[in-house]
Amino acid sequence: MSNVRRAAGLLNLILAVALVVTLAWKPAPPEPFSGIPPEEVPQRLGGFVADGEAEVAPEAREALAAASILSRYYRSDSDADVAASFELLVIGGTDRSALHDPRSCFVGAGWEIRNDHTEKIPGTPVEARACQIVDAKTGAGFDALYLYVVDGKVIHRVTDIRAQMFWSAVIGKKNRPVYFVRMISPLMKDEVMQARQHEELLKFAAATWDSLDDRLQSAPSQRQRVARSGDDASGDETLRGPSR
Repeated sequence: MSNVRRAAGLLNLILAVALVVTLAWKPAPPEPFSGIPPEEVPQRLGGFVADGEAEVAPEAREALAAASILSRYYRSDSDADVAASFELLVIGGTDRSALHDPRSCFVGAGWEIRNDHTEKIPGTPVEARACQIVDAKTGAGFDALYLYVVDGKVIHRVTDIRAQMFWSAVIGKKNRPVYFVRMISPLMKDEVMQARQHEELLKFAAATWDSLDDRLQSAPSQRQRVARSGDDASGDETLRGPSR
């Protein structure tokens, strides 16, 4: 019985110390999160130029009310016969309302996810999630790459980002900057053309990361808020992406 009492007393002491430390430790308040303003996202990304802003569905904006959302079309600045159109989506926030599992969105909108894997973005140390989003009835779809950046760290698995957010809440860092970056292009039906189109998507992803990595991986106070803008561009091609 005495051993039990000693163990219980030790446990109570540990809990009391933990409580005192928790009450005494008051981390500095985080800096306000402002996301990445649209003007800081270049109109030109490597060999790709902006082709208009993409409309964000009202239900998506409502579901992500606490987040900043940028959705923009780009096109190849060349005579390439594949992947002429791209859509860039950047969602930024500081809590779980700014996060979503794109796979759930795709499936919920009636799309099938095929060839789901990770792939390195060329010329960078970054791995992204790659997959095809296909309408099973028509065969039409999109080639997609996406990733998360949590407090400057690149994550390409939803389970990992949920773990990151959970521990952020536990240790008091509830306002860590979180970004979701997704790039898509139309999916070609011919397999040879699919491969060529995927190479173009990877080039677009590399140009996007090269332009935005300092904004995505640094704190707001460290970012130089200077817009990197290129030539304005417009075109006839449009790209309608799947539900966010």
